Formats: sequence, C-alpha cells, structure tokens
Amino acid sequence: MKFLYLSFVICSVSGGSLISSPLQAEKIGFLVIAPDRGYMGNEEVRDVFQEYRKDFPLSSLAFVPYQNPQPFLQQGVRELKEKRVIRIVALPLFLSHEDPYFKKAKEILQHPASSIQHSEITFAEPMSESHLIAEILVDRVRALSRNPEEEVLFLIGAGASDEREEREIQKDLEKVLEWSEGRFPMNEKKLFVLYDYYAEQERLLSHLIRRGVQLQGQTSSTPSRIIRPKEQDPPLKTSGNGKMKNPSVFLTEVIEFGVKKEPKERIKEELETLDRMGKKAILIPFFLGLKLSPMMSLWNTFIADFKDYEILYDGKELLPHPNVLLWLKMKSYEALFIQRDEIGIILASHGGDFHWNQEMIEACRPLEKEYRIEHAFGMMEPEMIQKAVDHLEAKGAKTILLLRIFALKRSFEEKAKYILGLRKEPLMQDHLNHDSPITIHQSRILSPSLFYTTGGIEDDPLYAEVLMERANEISQDPSKETVILVSHGMGDDGDDDYWHRIQESLARQMRENGGDRFQRVLTATLREDWPEKRDRAVEELRKMVEEVNEEGGEALIIANRINGPGPTENYLQGLSYRFNGEGFLPHPNFIKILKRQIEEGIYTIVKK
Repeated sequence: MKFLYLSFVICSVSGGSLISSPLQAEKIGFLVIAPDRGYMGNEEVRDVFQEYRKDFPLSSLAFVPYQNPQPFLQQGVRELKEKRVIRIVALPLFLSHEDPYFKKAKEILQHPASSIQHSEITFAEPMSESHLIAEILVDRVRALSRNPEEEVLFLIGAGASDEREEREIQKDLEKVLEWSEGRFPMNEKKLFVLYDYYAEQERLLSHLIRRGVQLQGQTSSTPSRIIRPKEQDPPLKTSGNGKMKNPSVFLTEVIEFGVKKEPKERIKEELETLDRMGKKAILIPFFLGLKLSPMMSLWNTFIADFKDYEILYDGKELLPHPNVLLWLKMKSYEALFIQRDEIGIILASHGGDFHWNQEMIEACRPLEKEYRIEHAFGMMEPEMIQKAVDHLEAKGAKTILLLRIFALKRSFEEKAKYILGLRKEPLMQDHLNHDSPITIHQSRILSPSLFYTTGGIEDDPLYAEVLMERANEISQDPSKETVILVSHGMGDDGDDDYWHRIQESLARQMRENGGDRFQRVLTATLREDWPEKRDRAVEELRKMVEEVNEEGGEALIIANRINGPGPTENYLQGLSYRFNGEGFLPHPNFIKILKRQIEEGIYTIVKK
C-alpha cells in the first residue's frame, strides 16, 4: 500500500487541481498564505496554524504584507524545499481571488522568473467556496439576532483596492450568502466592501501625486496619513517644483485603516432608511482585517462612525472560529490520495424502536469485517449524522461515504447533500420520501472530512429475488394466488407514481423468474404518512384483496420494505389474505447490494 508524506504551507493563493497520484509516494507540501493583519490579527492566524500543524507537521505559514511580500513567501517555500517536497499546495486564507494580497502572492509564486518559483505549486479555492465558512456567518447572525422580521443583515467585506476588486469581492461574498441560504430567518441582506488600508493609501497617494499634492508625514515607505481635498476646494496650484503653495486648503479628510468614504456613506444612507422603517441592521464584519490591537483595528475604526445608529454588532470577524481550522484540514485532505482504510461508512436508515434498529445493526454486521461502519437512524437528521461522523473521524477516517438505506435512490438524497455541504440550496418543499424542508433549526455537518453519498434499493434484481422468496414462503397453491407488493408510498402524486413504476419493475422481474406460476403479481402503496392520501390508497388495496377473494383466489400480501411489516395488517382487518411481513432483511442479497454500493462509492472517491 502506498503512503503519502504530507507537508503544508498556509498561503493566500488560488485554484488548480488538487488530485494526488496513487502511483507515487510523493511529498506534498501545503503553503498556507494569510494577509498581514498586524500583531493581534497575525496572532489569531498563528493560533489556528499551530493547531493545524499538529495534524500536518510538514507545514509552514507565510504572511503576505502589502509591500514586498516576496521574502516571506520565499521563507515559506524554502521550509518545504528543505524537507524535499515534490509538490506544494497553497491554502489561501482569503475569501476572494480578487483580494490584492492574494493576487500579489500568486503572481510571485507563479512567475517564471521568480527566485522562489516551484515547479509544482497548485492553489486551493478561496474560503468563500465552502459551506464551513458560511456556517461562521450563520453563527455570527444567530448570536446577534433578536427579532428577525425587523432586522436586515449588513454583510461587511474588506480588502478591495479599486472598484473592480470591490465588485469581484462582493460576488464572492454573495457565494457565502448562497451557502447560508435558509440557515437564519432574515430575508433582506445587503453587501458592502471596505477598501484595504494600504491599498487605499497607495491609490490615493498615486492620485494626489499626479495632481501635485504635498503629503503630510510622507516617508520613503508608507505615509502615515493622506489628506484628500474636498469637492468644493479650488483647483490645486503648485509651485515650479510640484509642491503645494497652500497646503492648509487641503487639510480636510483623513483616510485611515482603509475605510473608504463611498461604502461608508452608502451604509449610512441604508441605515437611515431602515430607521425610518423601524428596522435594525445586524452588521457582520466578514473579513480578516487589519488588527494591530483590540483598539487599533479596521473594524473599530469603521464602527466608530456608527455609534449613534440603532444597530446590532459584536465586532467578531472570521477569526477566531473553529471552522477556519476545519476548512484548512478539509482543503488539505482534498489534495491527498485517500487510502482505503481512511474511508468511513455511515449506514443511514429510517430507524424505529429498539428491535428495528437492532435488526438493522445485526443484518449489517458482516460489513464490519471490511469497513469502518457507523449507523445513523432517523430521517437524515444532522445531529445523528454528526455523531456518526465524529465516531468515524476518531477512528482515523478522512473521507466518509454516507450510504442511504432506503427503498428509493431519491429518498433523502438532496437533504443528505445539503447537510454534508455538497449542495448550496436548501430544500423548499416536502418531496421524495420525507425529504423535509431545510429550516433554520437544521444544521450542516461540521467536519474536515470529504463526503460522498449514494444509496437506494429501487428495483435491483437482487431485491426482486428476495421478494420472490418471500412470496414462495407463504404460497400454497400458486395458480389461485395473487401476489400484492405493498410499499410505504409517497404524499406527492408524481412521486407516488414513481414508486409504483419501481414496484412494477420488481413485479415484472418476479414474473420473469418463476412468478408467472402465480395468477397475478400486483402492486400497491399505502401513503401512510399522509392521511388525506392514505384513506384512498387503503381503499384501493382493500378492493384488490376483495376482488381476489370474490374470484375464489387468495391474496398474498408481501411487505415491500427494508425491514419489518409496517402497518399493513392494521388496514386490512376483516379481510382474508396471507401476509409475509419479513421485509428485505435479514438476507444475503441485502449485504450484496450494500457492499456493491459501498465499493462503487469508494471507487468514485478514489477516482476523484
């Protein structure tokens, strides 16, 4: 078995393929890039990195200052080269491809003439592409929200150096909102992007120098402050050497810590509108901004101008939050070739009382000899899935296959994808076998593991064999007997029709494999969880049985269920029939189907 050696560097750089070859034991280094945020902000990043490094010891961290970031990136890459790294994966602690720090780092690392250019550097996607980061926003909003119907979310991003970057960073923040859709009850959301302090300084410096403005406090490096002329000021006049003749005319507005006037003014206008409507804004600083100390930070400088407004805020940015660490680990796992023994299996089934659950556990026991198995009973509730995930990760799993053990492939498929972070959009209506709407009370799984889901018995030929056996077990005179397959059914008419088609396929397979000796093989659904539909479905089933009896035959009712008889007999009281409520398990074919689906899932995981 091949093993991969890991080495990591955290950095702010962008996309590319993150697939490792299973054919070579290559050393992979992870470069984690983070923006230079000043002492306190950098300490927050270091805290996360130290935890990350416990699991990925061959890793390094490179901060990216706005000016001259090359030496820091060079040091990070050098650490990995010294450990004979073959390939480097850059993990960007940035929300957007368009962050100017991110772009600087990427340009340096990828430039052919760069002294630190490495032949094998690929880049993970920025943080805005992940549900784990969106869950940070969910936590921040829920901590502040008091009356959602009267509140509006103001999502505050940062980092732009020009209007184009502002637009692009806003688009990436929109992705975060998409991932968080349905996770908190606020319908109205607004986006704003603040300008980076150093980028704003540089932009204004260039602009003012072109106009011949003398800058106060200007040095050879970064000016301490920039003075912007008011709109009503007269045109600039300069002496022959380009210096201002009357600097006092321009002592007006000081731009500090990247708080660009235009976004701030737009925010004020929106707040005043909300005030007239009797609503409040929840302000969330969703960035890794400048933070020299608790007092000297981008957020504190920004919020100082809003003390007189009725707003809700606590100033918590992306960090500190545990999901940033989870994100780093997840992006690292994506870069690795996952070994078979690092894949865990969750068997997710309907569940019932103690006996039902125990029968399922015992029926699946043979799988435990080959796979790491955990069960999750219920209607795909996140709490049960999270518990199973935690147990598998404690056993060493890095990728998890969630196998849905339900009659239909569609059953809970979209809900499973949502809670595993494989789908952005919440479910907006009840459909497909209890696939209930995602509500603000339902959470996603918080885990660094990679996920895949599959399942559904459907009309598998191996299942048709079992149904044939169940009919034979209670048959006495096939020529006079009518087999009726009875399943759970659906509330939606279209979905129930689909289930009927699946049952018709099973009935056809039974007839083609010995079932033709029975008088007929029919199908029915009970639609038992939808009273308005159930009464009619039960009436139709009873009519089937009565017609068989009137013809002098006998009805063989077969429970078309994964486990147990269901409530069928309760609905057929007073009628003559024979009943087999054994369901699918226990049966060797049940394990054969599950094992095949598991192996197909593992193949898909490894192939990716």
